[in-house]
Amino acid sequence: MTRRIGRSRVLLALGCLVTALSVQAAEHYKRLTAAEMQRLLVGHSIGDGAHWAYRFAADGGLELMDLGKTRPGRWRFVGGELCLERSERGKAQSDCYELRQSGKSLRFLRDGVPVLEGMLLDE
Repeated sequence: MTRRIGRSRVLLALGCLVTALSVQAAEHYKRLTAAEMQRLLVGHSIGDGAHWAYRFAADGGLELMDLGKTRPGRWRFVGGELCLERSERGKAQSDCYELRQSGKSLRFLRDGVPVLEGMLLDE
């Protein structure tokens, strides 16, 4: 009986390890270079599919859609990061992000911390 319990625990531990490794592999996000971001973004939209979306134009124009409201902005690269410029309550605001990709999923990180997650809405 002791041997059976020991084997069960080992099998359970191995199952947990395999599951954890599978999740980690599926969650691998690659940091994108400015050139990769440009190829991925120009002419396309990123969003959550319901509440917000960003559409990137080749000329650096940005169309921001948030809860049914659309407003203009600009995008550019600074030091390998994607910078989004827009007006918030009449004041210019600019935020720069590291962009990471896993399949169609994208994460926007600031100082290594994910602050926004979306997906490619059109390819």
